Amino acid sequence: MVVLRVFDVDPGTGPIHPNRMGRSGPNLQFVGDLFGHYSDCMVEVDVQDKVVPTLVPPPNIVVSCWFWYDFEKLRDPLDPTFGRIVTDLSVRAKVKTNDLVCQRYCVPNTLHNYPGPSAGAVPPNLPAANIACNYYNSLYNPAHPDNKYELVWGFDGYVLGGCNVTVTVTPNDDNVKCGQGVLTRTFTVRTSTGVTLSRQQTIWIVDCDPFYESCRLLRSKRRHRMANLYQRELTGKSRDRRMWS
Repeated sequence: MVVLRVFDVDPGTGPIHPNRMGRSGPNLQFVGDLFGHYSDCMVEVDVQDKVVPTLVPPPNIVVSCWFWYDFEKLRDPLDPTFGRIVTDLSVRAKVKTNDLVCQRYCVPNTLHNYPGPSAGAVPPNLPAANIACNYYNSLYNPAHPDNKYELVWGFDGYVLGGCNVTVTVTPNDDNVKCGQGVLTRTFTVRTSTGVTLSRQQTIWIVDCDPFYESCRLLRSKRRHRMANLYQRELTGKSRDRRMWS
């Protein structure tokens, strides 16, 4: 509620002392020069916070195809697998993966949209592929290629500002084929006043030990095995492999 006070005389430059508009003294014998020279109007005001919140997503990450994750849990903004979204900077934690390292972190793969390291990139703003390649160069042990290491990618994301903020996460693995490709998480912030903001995190999944067979050939062989098992159950004999190639 806002009170608007209108004077019928010039009150001069403000602010205006309350004693000028009322009575004062032990017996209210002193009358201000503006007493009786104003009227009040009360207005109800709806105040809305239109400030756009600040949204910073978790860092981009590179993982091997051996790294296990639960896709459904990636919808939770507080799931730590690939980093959380927090509202208090004091609780931000490091985003870490326990994973192996391999030379393919250092090689672009246009088929699966892995960019590889960027030339000329310098700390502290290194792309994820540069960080992954640096881990390979510093940690890889050819005598133990399957060793796993704690790899740090940055810190949790955060959202600040806004009124009654809600955060939703939409993961997408449509571009992950044959165990490698690009996984994304889109973070969307909505405020009670209708302000919406989105940011994206990218996780590249790299096959460190690739099969030299196409996905189509692998699916064909899988269908052949299933058909062969079915035929064996019916007749006790296997079908000619050449008929199912």
